[in-house]
Amino acid sequence: MSGWRKKKPADPAELLKRMAGLCARSEQCRFDIDTKLFKAGLNKEQRAEILDYLVEHRYIDESRYARLTASHKVRYSGWGRRKIRMALAAKRIGAADIEAAIESIDEEEYEAAFRRVAAAALKELDVSDPTQRASFYRRMMSRGFETDLINKALQ
Repeated sequence: MSGWRKKKPADPAELLKRMAGLCARSEQCRFDIDTKLFKAGLNKEQRAEILDYLVEHRYIDESRYARLTASHKVRYSGWGRRKIRMALAAKRIGAADIEAAIESIDEEEYEAAFRRVAAAALKELDVSDPTQRASFYRRMMSRGFETDLINKALQ
């Protein structure tokens, strides 16, 4: 089996440079970078050292990541607060940072996103049919919108 190569051991200094470059180009969270370092073969201590450096030098900022993610998910993906909250929790963002990010969402932008998603869903449905009303309700819940907004749209 001459085609098989053994993976070269990861160089922590090289990975630090690569992760700093990645964080400089796009907003990253601690969880994502830790996952990349783990896949590269670094042990827990090496990963912690690199992550501490990135946080200390503000390449990684969890609250900044949470605010930007919340804003982008509303604006570009049409997500509701519930889905954003779950996505940030899955990235192991702290509860305080998640709540601050949710509160930072522009209310007008949020309502516009809801109206855009609801209008697209309602084009395909007849809300006088109870089955289709339920379908609309499930669709909007899966996008993470609150029940009071969904009920208001159905009325």
